[in-house]
Formats: sequence, C-alpha cells, structure tokens
Amino acid sequence: MIPAPSGRTWEQWGRGVIQDLTQRLQNLQDSKFSQGQIPKVAAHTVATLPSASAHFNGVIIVTDEVGGRTLATSDGTNWKRVSDGATVS
Repeated sequence: MIPAPSGRTWEQWGRGVIQDLTQRLQNLQDSKFSQGQIPKVAAHTVATLPSASAHFNGVIIVTDEVGGRTLATSDGTNWKRVSDGATVS
C-alpha cells in the first residue's frame, strides 16, 4: 500500500490535484487560441527554409514559392504546400 503524502490525507492530496488541474485547464481555455486571436506563423523564403526533419508537422509561410506566398507543412522529409501537397521548390 502506498502511504498518504506527508502531512496530508489521500483526500486532501486528491483535492489539491483536482484544484491544480482545474486551474491549468482554465488557463488553457483562456489562452489566445480560445479568445479568437490569430496566431502568427513563421515566414521563410525557399532559400531559408528550416530543416523539415527537425520540424515534423510544423507549419510555415513560404514567401516566395512558385505561384506566390503559401502555407507549407513538414512531412518530416520535405516542406509541402498546403494547397496541393507538392514539395516546396
């Protein structure tokens, strides 16, 4: 059997955990995303693209991609245009 945390009963410990988790979830809910604010995405040129393998599932803006400015995601090997899935060139 695991002993109760020092100086507190399991019930007291459990209430503390619930209180802490409730506050953390509230903070998450109150974050910028749930307030309707627009997140900023890093912008790069084709020549300055970061390593796709270091940013798996990352999202960036490529400012000088063929056809103009576009969003791209990393598949772990290459940066792919969101519009058509083609590799950024």
